[in-house]
Amino acid sequence: MLPYNERILMVKLEGKTTDTAIVQVYMPTSSHTEEEIEEKYEQMEVLGHVQGKENVIILGDWNAVVKEGKEGGSVGNFGLGKRNAKGERLVEFCNEKNMVLAYTISKQHRRRRYSWKMPGDIATYKVDYMLKGRRYKNQVKKCKS
Repeated sequence: MLPYNERILMVKLEGKTTDTAIVQVYMPTSSHTEEEIEEKYEQMEVLGHVQGKENVIILGDWNAVVKEGKEGGSVGNFGLGKRNAKGERLVEFCNEKNMVLAYTISKQHRRRRYSWKMPGDIATYKVDYMLKGRRYKNQVKKCKS
């Protein structure tokens, strides 16, 4: 286990055919500045400790809204809501690191797609995501939070 800082942790598991690296992240909320958020993305250099052929899974609370509808190789058809600035940054990160947002490629009913409900049932959002390396995305059969 490699605790990188208070918001990023990586665990490496040795496998028969390939090793798996699991990274847990907790990104800053909307009360933080853009600079603080960007600093956390830069700290994801922990992925530099991952070999190219390793199976990489990144889990966590990204505090981002991606949106509904397929986009490129990173976002599937089954997102939720309208994309915000943090969602743009998350999709950009996925494209840079050759990853896919697993929750968006796994079909599920709309009422099962959200992971946070605004107090008073005003709105629902998907802010927790699992990112998977595109090389191994076929391992994802169903993904829920």
